[in-house]
Amino acid sequence: MSYLITALVFGISLLDGPFLSGSLHWDIANAFGLLAFALLLYLFVDVGLTNRSRLHQHLSYAMALLTCAHILWIWVPDPIIWTYLALDAPWYMQAGMASVGLILVSLLLALPATRRHWHGSYRKFRSLHLWLATASLIAATGHILGSGLYFSKVESVLFVLATALVAVLGKLNRLPRPRLTYLQALGLMLFPAGFVLLKLPYS
Repeated sequence: MSYLITALVFGISLLDGPFLSGSLHWDIANAFGLLAFALLLYLFVDVGLTNRSRLHQHLSYAMALLTCAHILWIWVPDPIIWTYLALDAPWYMQAGMASVGLILVSLLLALPATRRHWHGSYRKFRSLHLWLATASLIAATGHILGSGLYFSKVESVLFVLATALVAVLGKLNRLPRPRLTYLQALGLMLFPAGFVLLKLPYS
C-alpha cells in the first residue's frame, strides 16, 4: 500500500507533463517534498495500531526529515528563499509553513516519553493527533498545488480526490495494511530518484 500511495502521488504529477522540469535543483527539492507528502498520506492508513506503532513512529520521523530536506535543499544555496517565508508571502508558501509547523507540533506531542503528560489518555492523544495530521495534510495539499509547478488543473483535481479518498478510507479502516519492513520503506526512495531522472534531460 505504501508503494501504491507513493506511485499515486508521483504518477498524478506526471500525467500531463512528465518531462516538465523546474531545473535539476528544484526537481530534487520537490521530489523530497512529494515523498514526504506520500508518507504523510500513508500514515493515515498505517496508523500504528498494536505492534506497528514503532514503524509508524519511525516513518513519521522519516517524513519530517524529508520535509526538512525539501526546505534546506532550496534554502541553503539560495538565501533569497527567505522572501517566500515572510508574512506577505504567497498563500501557498504560508500553507507550506503551516504544514511544517503542524507536523512538528504533532511529532513533539506524540513522543512516547511525554505523550501521557501532554494528553492524559490515549483517546485524547489519538483525537488530537488525527486533527493535527489532517490539518497538516490539507495545508500540504494547498502548498503543492498552489505552487503550480508540476500539476495542471486536471492533475490538481485528481490529486485532491485521490488524497481525500486515501485519507478517508484509511481513517475508516477500509484499506489493507500489509506489513512494511524497514528495507521496503527505504525502497520508496526509488520514486523521487525516478522522478528526477525522468526530468533530467529537460532540466
